Amino acid sequence: MSSRRAIGIDLGTVYSCVAVFQNGNVEIIPNEQGNRTTPSFITFTNNERLIGDEAKNQISMNPKNTIFGFKRLIGHKFDDATVQADMKHWPFKVINDRDKPKIQVEYKNQIKLFTSEELSSMILANMKDIAEIYVGKKISEAVISVPAYFNDSQRQAIKDAGAIAGLNVLRIINESTTAAIAYGFVKKISGEQNVLVFDLGGSNVNVTILNIEEGIIEVKSTTGINIKVFEGENSMTKDNNLLDSFEFSDISLNSGDGLEIEVTFDIDANSILLVSVSDKTSGKEKRITITNKKECLSKDEIEYMISDAEKYKKEDKIRRNRIEVKNSLESYCCNMKTTINDEKLKDKINIYDKKKMLNALENILTWLETNQFAEQEEFENKLNDVEKLCSSIMKKPYLDENDTGKMSGEFSHGEPSEIEGHENIPLLFLEDAVKHLENMIPNVRRNAWIAKERSITVANGLTQDESAAIQLYTMEWIPSDQSFYIHINTALREANRDKLIPFLSYLKLVLTALWKLPSMKTTVWSGVKGDLSTQYPIGKEFVWWGFSSCSESRQFLEQEKFLGKTGVKTLFRIECETGKSIRAHSYCKTEDEILLLPATRMRVISQMDSSNGAVVIHLKEIKSPFPLLQSPFT
Repeated sequence: MSSRRAIGIDLGTVYSCVAVFQNGNVEIIPNEQGNRTTPSFITFTNNERLIGDEAKNQISMNPKNTIFGFKRLIGHKFDDATVQADMKHWPFKVINDRDKPKIQVEYKNQIKLFTSEELSSMILANMKDIAEIYVGKKISEAVISVPAYFNDSQRQAIKDAGAIAGLNVLRIINESTTAAIAYGFVKKISGEQNVLVFDLGGSNVNVTILNIEEGIIEVKSTTGINIKVFEGENSMTKDNNLLDSFEFSDISLNSGDGLEIEVTFDIDANSILLVSVSDKTSGKEKRITITNKKECLSKDEIEYMISDAEKYKKEDKIRRNRIEVKNSLESYCCNMKTTINDEKLKDKINIYDKKKMLNALENILTWLETNQFAEQEEFENKLNDVEKLCSSIMKKPYLDENDTGKMSGEFSHGEPSEIEGHENIPLLFLEDAVKHLENMIPNVRRNAWIAKERSITVANGLTQDESAAIQLYTMEWIPSDQSFYIHINTALREANRDKLIPFLSYLKLVLTALWKLPSMKTTVWSGVKGDLSTQYPIGKEFVWWGFSSCSESRQFLEQEKFLGKTGVKTLFRIECETGKSIRAHSYCKTEDEILLLPATRMRVISQMDSSNGAVVIHLKEIKSPFPLLQSPFT
């Protein structure tokens, strides 16, 4: 089965949307704001380019550089009556560039001119980005809907816009046809039907009559008549050269008399062709001059615009990354302030440490108010600094002799049965996957939301929800013993598999994410306070049933905030075959964490006592004789 995946885009004059067919359904994909339609607005400023909701919000503050309605220019000349009429209502400037209408804006203190194809390509590229984030894969093919009255040059212009956006346009389809397809898909039409479709758009209302028979949909009639003018001597129209086409609308139909249209051609001394169309019933007439100047973009123009689009795409990516880090910094500071002031921690953090953290957090929030456009690196540095400060202080109340902490992994080895049940349930959004855990784990839905906010830009082909599922596992709760990873590992260790049932939806999501990550054959370290050497004699084989958090560095484990350099402790040196690097998806990216999957089977190779009180136990991952953890894709 082909892994290619095409998306469907409704490129609207006022709003656009994108959909994908998966899991047996057509899914309309929400944008970053959670809306299923995105305004077809673009704003240019001295710093950046905005698209969609952000752009629409700029219309009152930056009207001359906030562009909308440009779809109405597609396939038209500057002098066309529709263009001249629309220009009267637009706050931005449209200029005549060799008889082609172009929109003029000021971008980064420079005057720029854009064709309607370029602007449409920006909306299409934005729809493509929204879809790629949703499905977690690169997308290169699309079907795009257009009004039924669009002529050949207008349809070609949309295909050109798709090419500029990096899309191979598989088909241009009539908007009325898409409505009929959806109708037929739901209703499962049998036999022949005529369907009247009303397309109530944001700027136009179009009416079309379709014939549906055995899954074949044909446009029988639409408002107005599209007149096409060809030249040539071939008997078949399709084999001649299309000079131009235009719409003849607002015509009358008299019952019983049908419709009588007269088309006449006049050629003047300069070989200019004048086409006249008249409705013999109403007397309505329309004329058009054919100059044979194609309105489509040349190959060179398209290649230049593709190059330009790549430049804008890179700028957008830099901007999105910068905003994501800025939002993460602001979110971290606000959430940490709430945590620090929690009544449960009143007696667990000394006044000096509390004041130190609150001062640091307040200073950053004040700095953010006047530095919204700071460089990404500045936001990252401040986030790393404040995370280190708060993490080192917040861990103090909870690292006692009996607390294994996040780095301790799974050290009990009872005899539960294989882990299964998750493979047969549907894949859910993260917030839905954890909603059954609210009574068991405080703030789990809030922290799931935080994890998704921090996972807008994802890596390794994961979806936003898959990446956020990993991040949720790595988050530290306050108090620490209420952390999510403790609850799920406790359930995984239970011999009674009924205890795992509330976690199955989450387990499906996080295992789907981890299965997509490449397996690492490397040596990792994990550890716990206390001497566990008697539990792990040489030659013993056992299963760690929970997730095990590890590091490739022993020195990292022996930091004071984890196990420390002195005192009795057990360090596990593990030769793993299926480790998963989750750094790109972890809440604390500085920890460079390697995660071992549940139900990992081990053999004890050796033991060694070191001079600083640490017992080092050498483990090797071995293959189980039968699967202990079912694949989420089964």
